Amino acid sequence: MEKRGDVMLGVEDESGQPVSALSILSLLERVSTIIDGVQASQQRMEERQQQLESSVSAVQSELLKLARDHGATATTVDKLLQKARRVSAHVKEVRSRVEKQNVRVKKVETTQDELLTRNKFRVVIYQSSSPDVTYTEVVSENKREGPVSEEGATRIQED
Repeated sequence: MEKRGDVMLGVEDESGQPVSALSILSLLERVSTIIDGVQASQQRMEERQQQLESSVSAVQSELLKLARDHGATATTVDKLLQKARRVSAHVKEVRSRVEKQNVRVKKVETTQDELLTRNKFRVVIYQSSSPDVTYTEVVSENKREGPVSEEGATRIQED
């Protein structure tokens, strides 16, 4: 390859004409510009890749926190459901006892009505400290005026 003026000998274009050094230089400059553009694009892509990796890492950590919180919430909800079941069982038990108590009260009221209509008794009902036992005090009424004596009073225990 010899150089004569602007033309390089030994380097020819497609048509067989010698190629000038300026055209080779301009071609090299275009290639350099293209390479610079590719490197800049590659750098931007690398930066974007790092941003994406940090975003993915943040999402993963948040997902782990969410999973832990979900597990804690599930445990709490399970405990609350167990407590609700126990309360429901207690409510059913109390309801049953109240219904039984109502039946006993109705029996006492019926007995009281029978005694009042049959013998003109006055019945005073009171409960002791135990909720399961009801005492009924039956006092007969005398036709005379004045207080009723203790001798005429009887106590009946209802179950």
